[in-house]
Amino acid sequence: MNTRYCLVLGSKPDAPLPDIDPVHIFTANAAAALISEYPGKSAPHTAVVSSLQYKNNTVFEKVVHSKPDEIIIRGHKTGKNPDPVDNIPVSYMPGNEQFRLETKYFGIHNYRAFLLRPGINKLKAAVRHIQGVDYIFGSSTGLWTVLYALDRYPDHTIIVAGIGLQGGAHFYGKDEFRSEDGIKDYLVAGKLSKTARKRVRTTDENFSERVSVSMWDGPVLNK
Repeated sequence: MNTRYCLVLGSKPDAPLPDIDPVHIFTANAAAALISEYPGKSAPHTAVVSSLQYKNNTVFEKVVHSKPDEIIIRGHKTGKNPDPVDNIPVSYMPGNEQFRLETKYFGIHNYRAFLLRPGINKLKAAVRHIQGVDYIFGSSTGLWTVLYALDRYPDHTIIVAGIGLQGGAHFYGKDEFRSEDGIKDYLVAGKLSKTARKRVRTTDENFSERVSVSMWDGPVLNK
């Protein structure tokens, strides 16, 4: 395993956080607040946020307060997005670019996850996707951030914490990760390419079992 680490943080409550000095820290949505657990680290911080969550005041405040080096918004730039603050660079990842990345690592199973996803009108969702209103094939921001880190650092090991591939509460006590999104992640995550799996470690047992990656066996901060 490559000992050059990148860290990806999600919002699952009470997640063990690896005690490492990563070369880069990626956070999903409000997990940006967890950057405070790594004071003094020189690693750049990229906050990845869904376009919907970026409009959520709670998430937006946590992202901005974390003072990331850059913000990546999953979606097209629109006039409804909050203005950048504190001179933080903001870039946008439109649906076609998200799809390219997911297909690279999940293959045709990206389509299967949508078809089997419960709780949505498939025809209506497909029409909105074609119209550019919604991006229907997307995994959660947490799982997508793992893919982004894998792609951006192809020679590094990616350590994942706080991403459990199941619905439930967030550590900050507001909103929740919907069960239907958890099911979608669960369906597709197990199809992560074998090459990518070799470079992923996690502190979450459910993630480890579903994706078939090894548990992080190094020290953690909150144990």
